[in-house]
Amino acid sequence: MYDRYRQATISLIYMALTAVSTLPLAALGDEAKPAPPPAEPLATGTEATSIQVVVGDSIESVQQALHTPINPTITADASKQFAGQIRLPERGIWVFFDQTSKAYQFRFDAPFGGDIRGAKIGASIEQVNAVLGAPTRDITFPHSPGSKSYLYRVDPGTEIRCDFDQNQRLATIRVLTGTVGFVEENTNAGEPLVDHRQAAPVMTRQNTVTRLTIPGSLAATHNLGCVALEAIDKSAQPPDLYKAIPQCITAGRYPDAVELFMLAGLEIRFDSTRVTDKTAGQAGQVMIMNTFSPLPQEQRQKFADTFNVLIKEPKTLTQVCEGAQKLGPPTYYPEYMILHGIKAFTGDPRVSAIDTAMNGQAVWTRIQHTYLNCPTSL
Repeated sequence: MYDRYRQATISLIYMALTAVSTLPLAALGDEAKPAPPPAEPLATGTEATSIQVVVGDSIESVQQALHTPINPTITADASKQFAGQIRLPERGIWVFFDQTSKAYQFRFDAPFGGDIRGAKIGASIEQVNAVLGAPTRDITFPHSPGSKSYLYRVDPGTEIRCDFDQNQRLATIRVLTGTVGFVEENTNAGEPLVDHRQAAPVMTRQNTVTRLTIPGSLAATHNLGCVALEAIDKSAQPPDLYKAIPQCITAGRYPDAVELFMLAGLEIRFDSTRVTDKTAGQAGQVMIMNTFSPLPQEQRQKFADTFNVLIKEPKTLTQVCEGAQKLGPPTYYPEYMILHGIKAFTGDPRVSAIDTAMNGQAVWTRIQHTYLNCPTSL
């Protein structure tokens, strides 16, 4: 029953575990130096660029991030919480500041042509849910017939509100907490564009090996420690799971390490399907190498032996399949993979980074069957 999965996966694991000793390791401890900036001037015309804003930023920080000299319009507010706003109507961006001159909300509506974590003005509720995940709360106003308002917790520190019009299309995005990177287009053909890319490639060297990486590529967002599969929630991303695997191995909890490895494989395949830059899909192989290469050969071999034993036990596979079904399709933003693709070196990788038309639940179910050979129903 499990031959198809075993043949595909065991060969990958053994290739990873035996090949790591011959691969150049990452330049640990080397001084990281930014790559030289491009010699050519930035292009003009229509081009998408990215900007990062943070709830809690000062007025000056917001002005710098948005590349605008406009000062806030000061407003007296009865609650004494609202102090002013910067409104950029030609870009569809509003920023609201409190009495301490800190930004407490970023608002985006038409003609804003970019996206926030993949959500775009004019998208349907289904399309927004596909990129932001299921809403955490329905805050629709009772006196707004046909319209909808939802809160989304896109990561532990970031909450977004989405307001949909009577046609169930996204009309307004409000960033209430946290940090977001967004993209927008400059459509003024005669004006030079400012380079809004968040980070330049970083060059590292070790002996004769030189590497270029984008900060954030393959980066973990949580330190899970060694955890059992049932303790994983939807915020855990593949880099977090791969980071936890050596901790389980060091603790002698090899079965937990194997189950985390299986779940990471599922999420990697899901992300490589929804990320439009298909060169980024190699992230999984690289993370496997990075996970096991620092480990002693004895621990690598014991993990492989444990995997080979557990994969023959239906109970283990059932546990992973049930855990995957309970979690449901990932709702985090797969920046770790998006920043790993070729597009991160040649342009703005966040532009149309996610296939918003993809049926997340259908893909998640299919991958469980094709990767783990999970039954169609448990």
